[in-house]
Amino acid sequence: MSTLGKVFLVLNLVLAGAFLGYSSLSLGKVKEMKDAHEKAVSELRSEKEKLEADLASARKDATDERSAKDSAISAKNSAEGDNKRLDGDLKSVRREKDALQGELEKLSASYSKLDEALKQLDQAKTNALTAQAAAERAKDAAERKADDATQAQRSAEEAKTIADREIENLKKNVVAANKKADSFEKKYEWLKKITGVDEASVSTQEDIRAEVVRADYSQKPGLVQLNKGSAAGVKAGYTFEVWEGAVYKGQVKVDVVYANSCAATVVLATPNTQMKGGDSAATRL
Repeated sequence: MSTLGKVFLVLNLVLAGAFLGYSSLSLGKVKEMKDAHEKAVSELRSEKEKLEADLASARKDATDERSAKDSAISAKNSAEGDNKRLDGDLKSVRREKDALQGELEKLSASYSKLDEALKQLDQAKTNALTAQAAAERAKDAAERKADDATQAQRSAEEAKTIADREIENLKKNVVAANKKADSFEKKYEWLKKITGVDEASVSTQEDIRAEVVRADYSQKPGLVQLNKGSAAGVKAGYTFEVWEGAVYKGQVKVDVVYANSCAATVVLATPNTQMKGGDSAATRL
């Protein structure tokens, strides 16, 4: 084989190899393009389905919106009708309100007058009840006072009867005591003249505290009964100073002595005062 033939043979082989390589490369690209096409078709199909779904949804939304719009228009028309009707009702209600307000003001004025009248009646009732309670208390107090007065009158009458008897006895005893005292005074004066000894050096009174039971000024200079007698050491001739609180009333001299009491004559009286039951008395101040 000649060199030219060899060259052509080599070129053929090279060209054949190049063609095979190109063919192989072309087949790979075709497959790749086919896969890309199928993928693009699939994506377009998916996009189409999505767009169709969106279109259907949009159509449905448009339909719903149209229905809602129609409903809204209908509701608006109905609301406008209701508004007009309500406006008429409102005006009517306002007129009724104004009329009721006038009636309410009249009723308020009437209620105020009625309330004031009720307050006056309630106050009058309270005053009446208070007066009734006071009257009942006064009645009870009067009844108690009447009972107490009746009892006091009885007690006073009994005490007066007893006192009258005792005063009569005291008067008798005083008369007798005065006679004895006169006799004793004469003897005492006679003894003083003979002996030259005075009363202060002969007799010393014991310290005795007593209380005036009663006093009688119907017979001058006055008779007094004390609640202490011989049991307490009282003796005839003892003198008692008499006072009430801070007021000195005078002095009495014992004439007759009993076991638990004694009768005395007023020998010294403070002007504008009188001894009475309850006054304090003592042989020593």
